[in-house]
Amino acid sequence: MLIPLFCNGLDIRKKLYSPNLSDIELAKLEIQCVDIITISKSYLSENSGMFTYIPELNQPANDQKKKNIVDFELMRKNIKDKKEYRKNKHILIQAEKNKGTPEELKAKYLSSKLSEKGFFELPKVAALTDESKAELIDNIANRPTNSVKIRLGYQIAMLGSLGLMEKFYTDTGETRHRYLAETLDSNITEVKNQINSLNPKFDGNKSRYIAAEFKQQVKEHYEMLK
Repeated sequence: MLIPLFCNGLDIRKKLYSPNLSDIELAKLEIQCVDIITISKSYLSENSGMFTYIPELNQPANDQKKKNIVDFELMRKNIKDKKEYRKNKHILIQAEKNKGTPEELKAKYLSSKLSEKGFFELPKVAALTDESKAELIDNIANRPTNSVKIRLGYQIAMLGSLGLMEKFYTDTGETRHRYLAETLDSNITEVKNQINSLNPKFDGNKSRYIAAEFKQQVKEHYEMLK
């Protein structure tokens, strides 16, 4: 007995190109294709020496089965391609969502870099709630100013006030400056001079290296987080 596979093929093609096809429906179509391919191969295997003619299709049954195998293999490949595309699209959408805003990315990067030096283990930082820690990181990373000089000066003053500089007591000055330059998206010279400006004996360019000007401000900002 022949199964009207030709009609099933038209139905699958119609559904396959439907714009509202769900993932579950797509999976069901793939199963149908596999079933039809299996049935067709089984028929050819069992009836290889027989000749049956299908009037409505105007072709021998064996030819129709061979055509079914080719057609449904192509449809199955199309379905697999659609599934792969949807999977990749979902991954890309999730990745895009996970990226976050530029401000969020800067805060995440800063948090990651500071963790390398045990920043969150510093007594002043460890004493804060998780919410306050997040606010502190955001404040350091995204200081609301268009001035690079002011932002870096504030960042160095805050990190110094929290005790981060003591974490570098076994490192050379160059190692510390390079690490902070990478962490704060600056350069070694700027970082070095901003740190030096915290010293009352600093005799460099005080109009450019202004971290010392923020000493009181960062203490007040920290108190607000407690």
